[in-house]
Amino acid sequence: MGYAWWKYNAFLIASKTCNVLWDSRKLHGGFDRKPTQADIISVFKGKSQWHLRYQKAFPRVSGYPTMVPWLENDEDKLSDVELWRISKPVYGFSDFLEWLANNGEGLIVDTVEQQGGHAYSSNP
Repeated sequence: MGYAWWKYNAFLIASKTCNVLWDSRKLHGGFDRKPTQADIISVFKGKSQWHLRYQKAFPRVSGYPTMVPWLENDEDKLSDVELWRISKPVYGFSDFLEWLANNGEGLIVDTVEQQGGHAYSSNP
């Protein structure tokens, strides 16, 4: 998740920078037209995945300040159990979207198996 978060933020910076450089005419010599948002997105991720996952989830993160340090792997971040309410080896976009749908209150776990002292969701 953290890598995807970094790519999303890099896109935001690249998009803003592109607009500034185009408006200042600094890109006109290298490009025959202003790069579109789709052009910039394609540098970071496929357009479909961008719109289905990144654009759907990451703009909502600003409403959940405890998630940002976790995504950025800050030293002061909450533990997985504190943030997600379970511990998993990997958290995917489906987990993230569920976490957002649950208003940042953690993942909803129907059945939990204990493995080595950690709770793992049995949901895919």
